[in-house]
Amino acid sequence: MPHHRKLLKCLISPLVTALSGSVSLAVALADDDEIVAVVAAINPDVQEINVNFDNWVFPGAQNAAAGRQRLLTQVDLRLAEVKRVCHLSQEQEDKLRLAARGDVGRFLGEVEKLRRKFVTTKRDREAINEMWQEVHPLQARQARGITGADSLFARILSKTLTPAQAAEYDTATAERRRFRYRAAIAVALHTLEGSVALKHEQRETLAKLLLELPPPRIFGQYDQQFVNYRLASLPAAKLKPLFDDRQWQALQQPLNQGRAMRSQLLQQGYLDPEEVEAKASEARQ
Repeated sequence: MPHHRKLLKCLISPLVTALSGSVSLAVALADDDEIVAVVAAINPDVQEINVNFDNWVFPGAQNAAAGRQRLLTQVDLRLAEVKRVCHLSQEQEDKLRLAARGDVGRFLGEVEKLRRKFVTTKRDREAINEMWQEVHPLQARQARGITGADSLFARILSKTLTPAQAAEYDTATAERRRFRYRAAIAVALHTLEGSVALKHEQRETLAKLLLELPPPRIFGQYDQQFVNYRLASLPAAKLKPLFDDRQWQALQQPLNQGRAMRSQLLQQGYLDPEEVEAKASEARQ
């Protein structure tokens, strides 16, 4: 068995033995290194508990197995992108694949640790409500991508790429972020027109002003809210002259909603904490 498959199996196996006795999981590694989970001998109460927990941890996925597969697909796509841009050697690719699967294994370890806690507190409503505070970061990490800036994959990537490869990757990443930011702006402005009818010139000017601001640190389900926040952060002296009185009045509600998203966007990783603190410091002066 290749070394990276042995390591992944070592990461996953303890999760199996540590689970409640009412749940029996058989975990195996398929030829393509995907994790296959088979749940057997589950009584109805435990099954219901796991369904509820899985819906929390893997929003939008049918079950935990689908959630795990989504993670594997996510990291495979990230690796494929790096491989395409940087023309990786086989040794580099193997190192990065091992790191990415390690990130998956560690994430699933955190999920199963929390699952056991969920089972023991299933009838304690207050404890369940408190546990949401622990589930939410797992959702946020999936939305950001578990091979993000604080991952093993990111650390190994920085040590594995040659200077020339790193420069290529940085350029490609910046271009991709710019493209996605421009698309998010277009969608957000189109949605805004449900509240404020915009002329072509107004829409073009707003898009230009927004593109002058930094794009989000990550992309995901809050892209449009990020654009609204950026729009609300534009100085009124620069924004108000673009609109007539009726438009400006209609724009206040969307702008207020955009400002209210700051904490959520910061928590989700869209905003740079240092940038937010700098702006808050400027406002206090």
